[in-house]
Amino acid sequence: MDNFTEEDKDNLLFMANSLKKCQRADLSDINNDENIIEKLYVDPLENNLVLKSCLAPNTTFLIGRKGTGKSTIIARLQHEIRKSNDKLSLYIDVKTIFDESRPFDFDSSQYVNVLHGEELERYLLFKSFLKKILKI
Repeated sequence: MDNFTEEDKDNLLFMANSLKKCQRADLSDINNDENIIEKLYVDPLENNLVLKSCLAPNTTFLIGRKGTGKSTIIARLQHEIRKSNDKLSLYIDVKTIFDESRPFDFDSSQYVNVLHGEELERYLLFKSFLKKILKI
């Protein structure tokens, strides 16, 4: 990190703290610099191989333990995609939506004699989950 200024280091710390607070980094407020992720991003492999692989027209799964940089890679991918005028980038934090989608928010009495037990709970969970996604 010898090539980075104190301001760059402070911005990196700010980004890391925002990631911890909301489970996803918010880079929009750092010096009003829309290219900050491009400047701070360091690919795990030489020659930006991970970034290039993810940008290829195929399905890519990013798998790793918490804190290994998956969200940072996604943020960098989104930045690259947003440079284009013919593509759309959308991030959905499925885990957070799933955690917030609890079937207990519903009155199950309206489902009496229709669904029971685990089947009803699954239905209500899926219904709540889809509502959360469509709300985004």
